[in-house]
Amino acid sequence: FIGDSSIKSFVKHLKFFRKVGAINNIAIGSDFCGMFSTHTIKGLEDSESLALLPDILSKNGFSDTDINKILWKNSILFIKHNLRKTTLTDRL
Repeated sequence: FIGDSSIKSFVKHLKFFRKVGAINNIAIGSDFCGMFSTHTIKGLEDSESLALLPDILSKNGFSDTDINKILWKNSILFIKHNLRKTTLTDRL
């Protein structure tokens, strides 16, 4: 993302997308297995620290609805809308 690897820059980036109306397109994932240290956000380097993110976002003006969208709802909706529903006979 744009900026340095600080939580402050990360939150600023999320705020920008929210401001331009893209709150329904923000989703956060992690790859703590095999992720290189140059790609981490300082303060969110592991799964334990990722649990701090809801509070960080809340303190930066994100609503509970927005936080839930960012952390999981947008990902679920993307999967539901973009994975083709098939039956076993469709795959044979």
